[in-house]
Amino acid sequence: MTDIIRTLVLVLFAGTWIVGVLTWFYIVASSVHFFLLASKMELPGYLRFNPLNAILHPRLLSDETLGVRRRIFRAVGLFIALMAFGFLQGGLAYLIGPYVRP
Repeated sequence: MTDIIRTLVLVLFAGTWIVGVLTWFYIVASSVHFFLLASKMELPGYLRFNPLNAILHPRLLSDETLGVRRRIFRAVGLFIALMAFGFLQGGLAYLIGPYVRP
C-alpha cells in the first residue's frame, strides 16, 4: 500500500511540474507574440518604449491583442494554481512522510 501512495504522489508531482513548465513556455511565447503585435500599434509615448506595458491598458488594444492578453492572463492563473497545487503536494508529503515507512 505504501508503494502505491509513493508512486501516486510522485506521478502527481511530476505531472504538475511538467504542466507548469509547459505553461511557463506558453506564457513566454504569448508574451513575445503580444510584444510583436503591440509594437506595430500606435501607442502613447510612455508605452512606445516598452509595448508589454500595454497589456495593462485594455482600451488601447485591438481585438487580436485583447485575445492574446486574455490567453496570457489565463496561463498566468493556471501557472499560479499549479504552483499552489505543488506546495499542497509538498505539504501533504511532508505530513504523511513519517507514517509511510520505507
